Amino acid sequence: MNTPHNSHEDAIAEQAMAWFSRLRASSVSAKQHQQFAAWLAADPAHQKAYQQAEAFWAHPDFSGLLGEAELSPASAKAPSGHYWQPVLLAMAASLVLMATAFQPTLECWRADYCTGVGETRTVHLADGSQVTLNSGTALNVAYQDTLRQVELVHGEAHFSVQRNPAQPFVVGSHYATARVLGTRFLVRQGQRSDTVTVINGLVEVSGKAQPPIQLRAHQQIVVGPGQPGILRPAGADDAWLKGHALFDNVPLPEVLAELNRYRHGKIVITGVRLNSLKVSGRFDIADTDHALQALQQTLPIRMTAISPWLVVVY
Repeated sequence: MNTPHNSHEDAIAEQAMAWFSRLRASSVSAKQHQQFAAWLAADPAHQKAYQQAEAFWAHPDFSGLLGEAELSPASAKAPSGHYWQPVLLAMAASLVLMATAFQPTLECWRADYCTGVGETRTVHLADGSQVTLNSGTALNVAYQDTLRQVELVHGEAHFSVQRNPAQPFVVGSHYATARVLGTRFLVRQGQRSDTVTVINGLVEVSGKAQPPIQLRAHQQIVVGPGQPGILRPAGADDAWLKGHALFDNVPLPEVLAELNRYRHGKIVITGVRLNSLKVSGRFDIADTDHALQALQQTLPIRMTAISPWLVVVY
């Protein structure tokens, strides 16, 4: 994902990652330490690149994943002579991020319906209602005589509900419960909150900290574990149904987090200066590599794919 005019800097970055990997191996010779010292002193750009490699390893997103996996990077040995391959970083990233990428698959074991990363699926329920599952989504369905109960285990889904006053349709997620008779709406489950968006009709939303509140068409509410949510106008939250992600002056970290939902692995941002960059545009969620390339061409950022599972933005 590096553009040609950055090839020299990219080569230095790769050398820095390779040295960082080698020096963290369990056995490093005195000669290798001397070679590293000579490389570091040869160009101020070498030292800067090596510091960036160290900062990446210490990045909370990456170090947190390493901690969860109980991976010991120092125990891995980088093959001698491979100065141009960030061996340890690639191995660590692959092992840890593969586990993260397949989390939706693990959720499928306890779900009636599910989708993999980058997959969408429309399910026709017994009452004629339809549910479209977004990327990495899992849900359970349990119909009773007086209640149609759906549990959103993970991810995001669009519901098109057949009206039946005698049998309300209820969707439960981590923080929010949506109750309807017949309407179209979205429920998205996040790490710290759930988002309910109404496309048409009425939806009653409640939660532990959220008293029951009615949402009308084009309204949205974010429900978390703390204070009640605030109603706000809905944006293009259903764009994924047409295969797109739409952004209007959205901070770059939020854009990358959204694109990451449709690809295996993880996109990691380094450098606080990137947080102030804003993005507007439409991107194809079926081709996130092209979306990342477009961002790199239009913003003052660079990207390096350390492995198929990890892209670093800096």
